[in-house]
Amino acid sequence: ASKSITSVLYLKDERVIASAGAADSVVKFWDTRKLKAPIAQTPPQCQEGRIHGISSLAQDSNGTFIIASCMDNKIYLYNALQPDKGPLKSFAGHELDSFYIKACFSPDGTHILSGSSDGNAFLWQVDKPEASPVKLSGHLREVTAVDWYYSVKLSGHLREVTAVD
Repeated sequence: ASKSITSVLYLKDERVIASAGAADSVVKFWDTRKLKAPIAQTPPQCQEGRIHGISSLAQDSNGTFIIASCMDNKIYLYNALQPDKGPLKSFAGHELDSFYIKACFSPDGTHILSGSSDGNAFLWQVDKPEASPVKLSGHLREVTAVDWYYSVKLSGHLREVTAVD
């Protein structure tokens, strides 16, 4: 049985498209000038021998990094120029029980924001993947879509981040 493509991302270099699906944790990279086969792909990420799908892809504003939000409850950070080398970092603490849940970078690329199946949104510092994420509570059901207000730069005060129903 075939599985769905769950995320497509047009990279900032304007030549490459990244795609990911529900069947495995592989992100494939396609050169738009010759689409016969992927030009690169990430190695599969397995937890306890089980392969999980990916719910979303995002790229930072500089085009340096890509995140893949995986159904193993982790977000993987890849170098956009060398995705085949595997993830540089991973972020955990949220729950992904649905392919509707998305993640994104802050405008300055220093934070990652993700929805979660447990009714919260979670915020990580990119340079501190081992630290516990900040939990933004207040929703009754899963938080699916998250985004940033781009005209305000995130300062050291996490109080500036708000969740809106």
